[in-house]
Amino acid sequence: METERETTRAAAAGPRAPHWLQGSAAAQTLAHTLLERYPAAFHAEGAAVRPLKIGIDHDIRQALDVAPTVVSEVLRGYTWRRAYRAALAVPGAMRVDLHGQPVAPVAPEHQQWAPQGSRRRPR
Repeated sequence: METERETTRAAAAGPRAPHWLQGSAAAQTLAHTLLERYPAAFHAEGAAVRPLKIGIDHDIRQALDVAPTVVSEVLRGYTWRRAYRAALAVPGAMRVDLHGQPVAPVAPEHQQWAPQGSRRRPR
């Protein structure tokens, strides 16, 4: 019998894998690792997506010893998802760390940016 982890991996690796899981081989490996190791923060299914902590890229690099370019590629794809932008726009939304623990509220300028998904993100 397939475990939930195997089901998630198979679904993500299938022929219709989400765009954020279709990057370079290193990015695909990292994306699957994040889904498996940090399920409280990273979700393949859009309905469960939560805003990530500002600076989570540093946490990922420290925890997994991954090249910054690979982390950037994965996070860029993950955070440009419609589901991610929708999660940012939820009133009272909290950003989470790698373990899914709330660390800070989403800033109003990020909530305003989210529905449009404009080319320039607020910093």
